Amino acid sequence: MLKKTLIKCSQLIGRDDIILTLKDVNDADEIENSSIKNDVTRLINFYNFIVNSICENYLDLTYTESLSSDFERKIFYHDFYYYPIKIIEIADKNFGHRPFQIKSNFIITNEPNKIYNITYKYVPNAITKLSDCSSLTKTINDNIICFGIASEFLASKGQYNQSEYWKNKFLFEIFKIKTHKERLLKSTFCK
Repeated sequence: MLKKTLIKCSQLIGRDDIILTLKDVNDADEIENSSIKNDVTRLINFYNFIVNSICENYLDLTYTESLSSDFERKIFYHDFYYYPIKIIEIADKNFGHRPFQIKSNFIITNEPNKIYNITYKYVPNAITKLSDCSSLTKTINDNIICFGIASEFLASKGQYNQSEYWKNKFLFEIFKIKTHKERLLKSTFCK
């Protein structure tokens, strides 16, 4: 839940006022103090920024869904469940590969009014409510996201030394995840 993530992040940056406020509300609109409300809104925006950055640069989240082309052979990006950042493959119902063209707002397929199975790399949908949950927490530890949010938030407040500290922790944890997945251990002592 986003609320728990923001509370963890507020603990990292030493903002007890935000922690107390978040514990008392269910939605950011319920916050009466405008300064704290602005900081919570900023934390939510940084959460979405960090998640997008992780997905675009470090993770390969893929999803396959069935969508139908329209009479002009187009499939619009706003029809996708997630926002696609890279189309990997388009196949017909028998999973045969089909040619396609990528445009700025849609994909052009080779046949109109036909259902296609589209596999694509995506960025999770933005989270705006404190009660929303992220699907990314299954893939990446919540603490890593908190490190990134803390770095961005502190930089926005002009606290660059502390921001750099959390950014280094964030990048180190991302590095550990990437190298752990790509590393193959060689058994040198086996007979």
